[in-house]
Amino acid sequence: MKGQLAAIQGRYRKPAAAAPEFAPDVDPPSSILDSIGRCGDDLDALARTIQETLTIGLPTFGARAGAVIIEEPGRGTLVMGHVGFAPGSLSTLRAFATPPRERPADGDCQVLSLFDMDPAIQEVVTSSGGRALLTCGFGDPERSGLLVLIYTDVAMAGRLRGGAHGLARALGLGLALYAARASRRLAERRMTELSALMTDGIIVADSGNQNLWMSEPARRILTEWSDGGDAEQAARGVVAAAAGSAVARFKKRDAGGQERAIEAVARRVTDAEAPAGLVCLVRDPSVGRQMEDLARLASRDPLTDLVNRRRFDEEMRARLVESGRYKTNGAIVLLDLDHFKEVNDTWGHAAGDSVLRAVADVLRRATRQSDMAARLGGDEFAVLLPHADVAAAAVCARKILAELAGVRIDMEGTLYTPAASVGCAAFPAHGASPHELLRAADIALYEAKRTGRNRAVIAIDPATVGAPEARAST
Repeated sequence: MKGQLAAIQGRYRKPAAAAPEFAPDVDPPSSILDSIGRCGDDLDALARTIQETLTIGLPTFGARAGAVIIEEPGRGTLVMGHVGFAPGSLSTLRAFATPPRERPADGDCQVLSLFDMDPAIQEVVTSSGGRALLTCGFGDPERSGLLVLIYTDVAMAGRLRGGAHGLARALGLGLALYAARASRRLAERRMTELSALMTDGIIVADSGNQNLWMSEPARRILTEWSDGGDAEQAARGVVAAAAGSAVARFKKRDAGGQERAIEAVARRVTDAEAPAGLVCLVRDPSVGRQMEDLARLASRDPLTDLVNRRRFDEEMRARLVESGRYKTNGAIVLLDLDHFKEVNDTWGHAAGDSVLRAVADVLRRATRQSDMAARLGGDEFAVLLPHADVAAAAVCARKILAELAGVRIDMEGTLYTPAASVGCAAFPAHGASPHELLRAADIALYEAKRTGRNRAVIAIDPATVGAPEARAST
């Protein structure tokens, strides 16, 4: 504090009446810049530093009172420091400095006599023992500021205009530094929040691979890789190795003998205003496999490993959209096992599960690679046949029934052969929406049950879909 006072006093000693006017381009006090620079992006610390600067430096400017006011995005007009003003004057000062009122631009100083002021400002100036007001603008349109000093007369304000200009320049530079650090901190915080949602890690390094920033996933991956060791040291090694290759792979065995691996890819980035650096993406391949496994489980029936109802519905909707846009066709085959409840009642649910798995195997053998077989729930199955007509669906249904007829499952010494009732419907012939298509196939399926089971029935024309009749294919 004493060093700062000495620096300000050494540069801005109050001049005698005959002293020449200060040069308007006087350099800002370095001690003030140093103090503001230490505030980082802490707005409260910046306010304290400005208050201390005014408290120490105001007497050297010969001012009766002084204040610094800034516009902070999202927070409005803030009085960052004030000396010599009555508490009730601050609201008037804040209104005086708030845009859109015209005020000095960056580096411009204005001296106002009492006759040039609004009555409210006149009262503030006179209540502080002054008769002149000096204002000096600083900053930029996003974060602009105003230095306000009150003097006992206009002549003194004019003589000390250069000193005020130097102080305003220091405040402007400090405000710009604060704004840059605040923007950087905000960008880093957003980057941290977004990267925390990723399974892969991000490392940002300078050109010398010394200063590092790591996302939390990267720190976790590298800490585990180094068996709880120094993640930053591991990161430097990974970045250095990845910088010279398309994809760098690292393998080792942990204390339990398990092989572990990580992969990394690095890209050099350049900026016209900053040295080149490196951005590195690091991942644990086992996490990717786990995510793939989870995605597979979310779309698969755990008992039969066929796709589940949700995945089947998604694919059916996509094929119907394709059909409407590109005039393609397709078909679905619905199956419902005959007398399946008797299996569970006679031999138990474990036996029923073995039947369901056997039916799933039949569907995999009897369908094309491009088809999608699904277990919709219970003993109900379906097959989606893209780019196929109703005749192709009937062929698929007959093949499924023939395959089922050849299945033999040992049920406590009894050989059991599953059977199914099947309904076939095509799109767009029997329906252009999932509801219409499934309804048509469902009606055909129950017609197969009504007429003897263990058979396939093709849906009838949409004009008479509401009727109970359907046409048998076998």
